[in-house]
Amino acid sequence: MRLRKLKFTAEEAEDYMETLEGIDASFNRLTRLPTSFSMLTSLRKLDLSHNRITYCGLQNPCPFKQAFILAPLVLLDHLNLGHNELCKVNKNITCLTNLVELYLDHNLIKKLNCSTFANLASLRHLDLSNNPLCESKHALLGGCGDPCGSVYMHARPVQPLGLG
Repeated sequence: MRLRKLKFTAEEAEDYMETLEGIDASFNRLTRLPTSFSMLTSLRKLDLSHNRITYCGLQNPCPFKQAFILAPLVLLDHLNLGHNELCKVNKNITCLTNLVELYLDHNLIKKLNCSTFANLASLRHLDLSNNPLCESKHALLGGCGDPCGSVYMHARPVQPLGLG
């Protein structure tokens, strides 16, 4: 379905953004997230796959605005950043404590810090497949405890981690 020439007042648009629960912004050639995404406080599902997101895609590259754009999205439980150009994962992703599924597949991620996933207690699926990771699953996640139910790396499933 195509929607054309929609007209909203500024107030109506703001109300709409605050109640939106899902966005599929895949295949839009995005290189970074618009700061307006921080207004999507009811968002539960966000699909940003198949874009050109770089610079972690989650942080405003302006040196005076280093805020984590997705931080206000505390209800977010599904985040798909697969098929982008991420070279690392923003450490502030840990504030998204309700994440159940996190897709980071098909990016340029070489290294991860295990503290990146430390506070994601709800995480049950982490997909890191098809990234040029330099370290093994044990080296990446070994000191982290059990960050989630299943971890996928290098285009094949890795043994599911025990759930604590």
